[in-house]
This record gives sequence, C-alpha cells and structure tokens, in this order.
Amino acid sequence: HLAGKATPEDLGWVRIVVCFAAIIYVLSEDTTSVSLLPLELRNFNAMGVMPYLYRLPVGLEHLAQSRLGLQILKSAALIFLFFGLVGFKTRFVIPLAFLGYFILGGIHREFTHFFHSGLLPIYLLAVLSVTPCADGLSLDRFIAVRKESRRVYPSRLSRRYGYARFACWSVFALTYFFVGLSKFRNGGFYWWNAQ
Repeated sequence: HLAGKATPEDLGWVRIVVCFAAIIYVLSEDTTSVSLLPLELRNFNAMGVMPYLYRLPVGLEHLAQSRLGLQILKSAALIFLFFGLVGFKTRFVIPLAFLGYFILGGIHREFTHFFHSGLLPIYLLAVLSVTPCADGLSLDRFIAVRKESRRVYPSRLSRRYGYARFACWSVFALTYFFVGLSKFRNGGFYWWNAQ
C-alpha cells in the first residue's frame, strides 16, 4: 500500500514540528502594526477568503483594525499552537490553532500580496485537525495512560497513522511542487537569472 504504516509517535512528531514552525512564524511577525495601516491599502482582489470572513457577524473587521484586538488574536494563536505542540486537549486545540493562524496570515497578506511564506503550516494544521495526532508524544496520551480511563493506542505500526502521515507528507510535497511551478509560470525557465 502506498501510505504504508506508521506509529502514533511518527504523527506526533509531525504535529510538534508544524506547531513549532507556526509559533516561530507568528513570533516573527509584527501583527499589531497592521492596525496602523490605512484601510485603503487593502488588496481584496487577490486575498482569497478574507473579504468573506469580514462579512461574518463576529467583529473580525473591527478586530483587524484594533491594536489590542490583534495582540489578543496573536496571543490566543500562540497559546493554541503551544498547546498543540505539547499535545494538550489536542482535538480542540489544533483546529483553534489552525483558525487563529489562518486569520493572522490573512490579515498580513491583505495589505501586501499573496505570498507563500508561512502557508505550509496552515495547510498542515488543517490536515492535522482531522487526524489522530494526539495519540503519540502528547500530554493527552500521558494523561490517558495515567488515568487508564480510555483506550490507549500502543506504540505500534498501523495503517491508520500511515494514512495520516501520508496526508501530511502529500500536502508538504504538493505545496513545494506548486511553489516551484509558480517560479516557472512567473519567470520562465530562467527564473533564477537576475537580468
């Protein structure tokens, strides 16, 4: 079979690396300075779903214009990503980390252009949201083993984890494949040439 078998720990490592990379990216961005930019600089034509998210009655438009609101959003995303990294309440935290990181990325991109830096963790967090990524290398598993109150997945090879790992690696490979294709589309076969 194409996906092969994997252990819960294999998928746990994917979760840890993705959350760590997203934390580094969020920490490197000056999110609060976006609130100082005039709204006329927004580039809604190429920004995907952000205009639609602003139409929802949740106050996202107001939050994106507030320095305090952006700091709270950034802090919440960092907390969810950290909990995802250590694997605490993972089934709830990974989708919340995805949502926070996704919105932060959208707010950053709407004032510039659609850049690919930081996109891969968004895609991988979306995939991890529907995988059993808490079954290995997580506080959730440690707590379950201590309580023995639910089924604990042993550290053994399984197709279940193999398919989840394959889904993550497929997203990784496809992302870089299409980024490479975009170089040829925008710059031709000599895209690396500075002239």
